[in-house]
Amino acid sequence: MIRGPLSNLSYKGQFTGHETFPLRHLWLRKVHDEVTKNKRGAEKGIFSNPESIVTFGLGKNMVSSMRHWALACGIIEPESDRYVATKLAMMLFSTPPPTRYCRRSFSSAT
Repeated sequence: MIRGPLSNLSYKGQFTGHETFPLRHLWLRKVHDEVTKNKRGAEKGIFSNPESIVTFGLGKNMVSSMRHWALACGIIEPESDRYVATKLAMMLFSTPPPTRYCRRSFSSAT
């Protein structure tokens, strides 16, 4: 018997959206940093505006892929006309680290 989201008849799986790019090392952090610059989150156009190429330092297709992976990994979530950081994102990327077992960031290393 199938369990989890797949057992729900209204579940719609998504097998596209990553533009054939695998998840890259710092993409999730970049998305978190941009979304949290404003306390209300980032406008949904942050990934589709022409400025997004400059903002993220990537090509148009890679920016689209970055949005896909950030949503798929639960780093951001849509909220009306904005993207906001999730609790998971805040726990992973907040400063200072949430526990003493997390390593220091490079900027605070001596």
